[in-house]
Amino acid sequence: DVSVPFFPGRVAVYPYLGYEAERLAVDLSLREVRWHAVFDGGTQVLSTLSRLQGTMSGEGDLLAGARELAAAAELDLFGREPYQLLVFELYGVEKKWGTELIRTLVVRAGDTSGLTGAVCALAAQQVLAGQVPPGAHFAAEGLQPEALVNALRDTGAVRSFELFGGLAERAAAVEEGVL
Repeated sequence: DVSVPFFPGRVAVYPYLGYEAERLAVDLSLREVRWHAVFDGGTQVLSTLSRLQGTMSGEGDLLAGARELAAAAELDLFGREPYQLLVFELYGVEKKWGTELIRTLVVRAGDTSGLTGAVCALAAQQVLAGQVPPGAHFAAEGLQPEALVNALRDTGAVRSFELFGGLAERAAAVEEGVL
């Protein structure tokens, strides 16, 4: 029950550092990473995820767990428009001048499934076009990022990519009054 920059209203925030974020942090030599899942609209998904932790690690029926989680998401989403919102803050020091660098990236999309499907389809296009080297890759290393971002904009799966100088909290405060 907290306010988070760029999210409408109060939301539930759950600390979560998955394998991909951990791997990227190590590859980029980041000293600190904070990653959270933000849930807007209800408590059904959170309570279901808590209950299903053993199932997700192989201690139960995964299909039944997936169905239960989908039903919980439907309850939380009832009467609301789905959206995907990714907010990233990067703090650092610019090497040449030694000045503090703070950037916020905000990515807005429709529902998660549409965004995931669009990325998979565009990844397949890059593979078929010979833009991805042979072998298995993580998306962050294998795909052409600029082409992917532009194509995601063209598909409509991503509504916007916004880059702000400064903290998310300040950028969100400015954005709130803009028409």
